Amino acid sequence: MSRRPGARPLLHASAVLSALLASLAWPPADLAELAWLAWVPWFATLALLRPRVGDAAVSGALHYFVGHLANCWWFALVLERHGGLPSPVAIASTLLSALGPAPYGLAVGAVAGLLLRRHGTPGLLGLPFAWAAVDAVRSWIPVSVAWAMPALTQADRPEVLGVAELVGGHGLSAVVLLGNVAVVAAAAALADALRGRG
Repeated sequence: MSRRPGARPLLHASAVLSALLASLAWPPADLAELAWLAWVPWFATLALLRPRVGDAAVSGALHYFVGHLANCWWFALVLERHGGLPSPVAIASTLLSALGPAPYGLAVGAVAGLLLRRHGTPGLLGLPFAWAAVDAVRSWIPVSVAWAMPALTQADRPEVLGVAELVGGHGLSAVVLLGNVAVVAAAAALADALRGRG
């Protein structure tokens, strides 16, 4: 992790911001196009800071936790209205359910940390494939809630769903995330070019 003051909070804040932006790509906001940029803040911060693996892993867990809450906030309403639970219990249960995806986020973040420490910004190219693999494992585990995967942001976009016919749902997740990586890589290349001119 960079020794600059505030580096760790910046990393975690960017993970939260990306989770919140990504949540807007699903209903009710349904801004599917935003998914192609939603992960840029977190990916760019990872590339800039090249954090220790542990810090990157924690940011991944935080990203998955917040992403689950942002997409599944309605769990509390269902538990209260249809399950008959008191409101505080329904809210607590929803918060606990958001811990379920966090270990998968730990894995994604740890991979990001390893890739960036070894390869720098180009290491981000491996992250979408690792993410898709982690989500594939997550979808095979019976007790896991395999919701809010990047591919699902494109569920109402037939022009994009054709890709899923070729590479599957997890492959489409990787493609969406690669779009975000491409934005970060382009920005890094432009910054390098501008520094070279200076």
